[in-house]
This record gives sequence, structure tokens and C-alpha cells, in this order.
Amino acid sequence: MEGPAVIAHRIHAMVNDVPLFLNGEFESVRQLEPSGEAHVEEVDFAGVGTFPVFPYPHPETITLPTRFPSLRHVTNRGVIFPLSYFLQTQDLVRVGLGSEAPVLVGDRDVRPVDVAIALPAGATSRAAEAGRGRTTRRCAARRRGRSQGRRAAHRRPPGLLTVGRRG
Repeated sequence: MEGPAVIAHRIHAMVNDVPLFLNGEFESVRQLEPSGEAHVEEVDFAGVGTFPVFPYPHPETITLPTRFPSLRHVTNRGVIFPLSYFLQTQDLVRVGLGSEAPVLVGDRDVRPVDVAIALPAGATSRAAEAGRGRTTRRCAARRRGRSQGRRAAHRRPPGLLTVGRRG
């Protein structure tokens, strides 16, 4: 089952700047804006299929070029399966449920982001209890650059992290 902190992190990635290191320079994009959409790419995950991966803010984008000054390009991109679940979270954020500014609902102040976190967490929990729910995260590492004066590329096979019960 995917917990609220994981969903909150995903929403954070959708509403805040995402650092990328491109052509030797740091650049900030927003996942749900044209600046971030320009960096979405399709990745073939062996045995699962081809899916879009989206810019995500993780420290490696900053720490790797700092530690290895010869790097020219470092990005972190990801996706959650099923894709419809991930896209649902994006849609909730697009309609304003990523905001932390409280709104008055009846006699209570409610942060829209808390609603956005509760909806997917509840759906994931109910699906897991029914024995059919699981969310997965895929990661694939690619290294591109020059080796002995020639262009070189290396791709490590993707790993799979399963969250929830297998159904």
C-alpha cells in the first residue's frame, strides 16, 4: 500500500521546481508546465512496456555534477504504475488540489493538498485490501557520454519496487 508521505512527495514534485543539469548548467523546470513537459520521454521497461517518465526532484541531480565535474547532463525522471493512477494525481494537482493554502469547508479550514493525498491513499488501500491493488515504481539508469574519445552509452536494466500485495 502506498502511504500518504509518498503521495505528498509526488505532489511536491508536481508543484515545485525540479532541478535538471543540462549541457553543464543547472536549470529548473515544473513537471506540469511546458518547461517540464519538454523533458518527458518514453522509456521501455522490459517486461512491462513503454511509458512516459517525468522530471522528478531528487538530490542526485545536484550532487552528481558537483562531485563529478566532467558530467554534462544529469536528470531524474520517473513514473508510477499503473499510469492511470499517476495521471489521476497529476489531474488532481492541475485542478488546484496541490495547494497548501487552506479553504473554508463548512466551519473548518482544509488544505486542498490534504484532500489530494487522501483520495489516492484511500483508493490504494481499498484496492490492496481487495487483493488486486498494487502500485509500482520503475527506475532505469542510463549513462551517456564519451569514453576514449568516442560517444558511449550504457543502460542498466530497470529495477522494480512493488508496493502493496500482489494480486
